[in-house]
Amino acid sequence: MGATTATALLILLPVHALQMHAYLSPYTRANAAIGASKSEAVVIETISIYHGIELVRNDPYLRNRPLIFDIEALNEAKIRELCSRMSVSVFDGKEAARYGVSTFDPKTHPEYAKLHKLRLLLEGPDCRR
Repeated sequence: MGATTATALLILLPVHALQMHAYLSPYTRANAAIGASKSEAVVIETISIYHGIELVRNDPYLRNRPLIFDIEALNEAKIRELCSRMSVSVFDGKEAARYGVSTFDPKTHPEYAKLHKLRLLLEGPDCRR
């Protein structure tokens, strides 16, 4: 039992720590890029990023900038209001992939058509950049 415990501590613990670092470091880099955005709000296209919801983080009192939103939690009215009040940018799967975050084709999402329409609103002329 002592040998098994020693093996776990000396071999398995460092291996698992390296695995966790390899898994989490792309999300850390993506979070840093989102936080460094010049926009007042960033909308995360979570439908194209594995565990994309993990990138949606705000201070509980909303003191941080940029404010971060999940595109799935928005609707047309909310996007129009957001665009009228703040400069907005979109963080999608292509940008996430640059930081090493795993992505997938958003067209496989059951609500892709609705969310693509919202994305077009965010990139339209009525939305400040």
